Order: sequence, then C-alpha cells, then structure tokens
Amino acid sequence: MVWEVARSSDQASDGEQVTRLRLDNLNSQGKIWIERRYEVEEDQFYSIKISFDFGSADWGDVNLWRLPAGAVADSPTVGG
Repeated sequence: MVWEVARSSDQASDGEQVTRLRLDNLNSQGKIWIERRYEVEEDQFYSIKISFDFGSADWGDVNLWRLPAGAVADSPTVGG
C-alpha cells in the first residue's frame, strides 16, 4: 500500500492550509486520519464546528472515499 500526507501549495478555498492525501487503496482497507490537538479546560462543555472542503482526482465505481469527521477526547487508534 502506498500512502502520503503532505502540505500543499494548492489554493485553499478558505483559510491558509491545504493537505494533500494520497492512498493507493486497492483493497478498501487503507485509512488516513488528520488530527489537530487543542488544549482545553477539564470539566467544561465546548461547542465544536468541523468543516472542510474535499477535492479528488479519483474516479470510478469501487473503493470510493468515506470522510468521517468528529471531535473526541483521545487520539484515534488502529483497530485490531
């Protein structure tokens, strides 16, 4: 499996950063996640807004992308 995550100089639709993802996902088992950490106070409620734009050079009817997003207290882990 070939994969790459890199900052890109491509034009962002909003904001200043673009991340280019590459994954040769031939068996639909590949996963890439992007994590951004924040320091927060304990025992507080927070309102979270997540947004992103996604462009793809991929095509076809199989092995299509899924884009789950969320905010959690702990970093994601690889399942066993």
